[in-house]
Amino acid sequence: MNQSKLVSDRSSYKIEYSTEEMYAFKGRLYEEVLPQEIVIKLKQAILSESSFTVGNDLILFIPSKSCSGVLILFDAYPNIVRPELIQSFTSNIASDLDNSLLLKQVSDIAYLDGLTNLPNRTKFIETLDKIGDLGPCGEVVALVDIEHFSDINDGLGQDSGNYLLQSVAERLCSQLDKNVTVYRVAADVFGLIGSSNSLESEKILASFDLPLKAGEHLIPINARVGITKNPDRKISGLAIIKQTNIALNRAKKDVQNRANYYAAEMEDETAWRLEMIRKLTDDFYDQKLQVWYQPQLDLQKNKIIGAEALLRWPNGTGGFHSPLTFIPLAEYTGLIVDIGSWVLEQACIQVNRMTEQGFKDHRIAVNVSMPQFKNTMFVETVASVTQKYHVDPKNIELEITESVVMDDTTVVITALEKLRQLGYTVAIDDFGTGFSSLSYLHKLPINRLKVDREFIKDIGFGGDGILAESIINLGQKLGLEVIAEGIETEEQQEFVKRLGCHESQGYYHAKPMPADELEVFLREFNSKHN
Repeated sequence: MNQSKLVSDRSSYKIEYSTEEMYAFKGRLYEEVLPQEIVIKLKQAILSESSFTVGNDLILFIPSKSCSGVLILFDAYPNIVRPELIQSFTSNIASDLDNSLLLKQVSDIAYLDGLTNLPNRTKFIETLDKIGDLGPCGEVVALVDIEHFSDINDGLGQDSGNYLLQSVAERLCSQLDKNVTVYRVAADVFGLIGSSNSLESEKILASFDLPLKAGEHLIPINARVGITKNPDRKISGLAIIKQTNIALNRAKKDVQNRANYYAAEMEDETAWRLEMIRKLTDDFYDQKLQVWYQPQLDLQKNKIIGAEALLRWPNGTGGFHSPLTFIPLAEYTGLIVDIGSWVLEQACIQVNRMTEQGFKDHRIAVNVSMPQFKNTMFVETVASVTQKYHVDPKNIELEITESVVMDDTTVVITALEKLRQLGYTVAIDDFGTGFSSLSYLHKLPINRLKVDREFIKDIGFGGDGILAESIINLGQKLGLEVIAEGIETEEQQEFVKRLGCHESQGYYHAKPMPADELEVFLREFNSKHN
């Protein structure tokens, strides 16, 4: 960061003081040496006795009894200048004292994190910009993210969160090799720069083996780490951070590994994800997404009692993108909240169309994701949409997965209880495929348990169906309706029916279909089985 002080008697604006790099300009008129846009702002600063910014350059008007001065901080940031420093600058200018110590304070503020006293993000970027000068031994750049820090901050308070960050800083500095420099680059993210033989993922993660102090609390902490080895010296510091952050994001999603090394193909995958997100967003708002329906059968009455609404995204070549691909992207961006509301609207429209054609009391099941539950207006949105279309809540079923329940049990249960009180039914989907504790199942305000197709598909093909039988029995003992999905053969249907399963869904009866085909299917099914 460079700085210059200009002193004016309002008739002769000359540079009185500058750093060594600009010392040759001392005594020159500022119009001769400074960019025109800064010249204009300087005149405004002196005439209006106020301060301005020009990009990252800071022009500070400093009033004094003896003279009017303007301090220019080139390549600075407005938030690094504090009132006490301005007061000291003013005093020094009036007394004709050296400002070099104050300039060092400005530099410290610009490059040091006030909480941990570590070099900050600005210094991290600057260092990475010059990484080619660090030596030939091979550099490693890492980003360390503290898992669930926001929960700790919210649960124990900001002071405890701050103490924890200080503890993390001390631990990293003390545990890692001395040639590793530690930076604080974001709220709960630390940056590391060191040699390849001193900065390995195992060493970084080992720093978190023991609990860390957070004020009076001792807390076990996990971290996720993204690492870039031997970064390209031709790219900028921000580009290196981008690469390392790609590896960090991969580590956050990895169930088994808490650290990940950057590879070029990750960037290709990231570009692909961003392009898919862009297309999904555009297609959704261009009304290109579709809702299809897969009928559900009452096994005892051999009667269609409803359908599950399934989202479809045309790929432009006559097929569809896989929901396993685009649903996570929609959840990641938060677009799923708007998509979910739209799917619910389509379900309500479909309920009304079926009622008009004589198919009364048919329910439509709609899948709900975690971002929707985290939306504070979720329950109100569901209620307002169904009221808008005059649909009885009993005709709308909300399906959730085990993973949604376990993500934030309190939030989910609170919302489901409110929805149940309003008359909506709730089903837990894909049961048995997650990692939830069975102790939660009896606490959930649900009506229906769906047996995942994973436990159905081998029945009749060498499988004994024992897990399907166990889940059906469990549902019955809990007083829940049980529906088996993925039924593709008569043998599978008869198997679950003998066990007392109430309903079924699968290709044996019908594949997912558009709304107009569903209505044709219902008429043909009823005429065939009545």
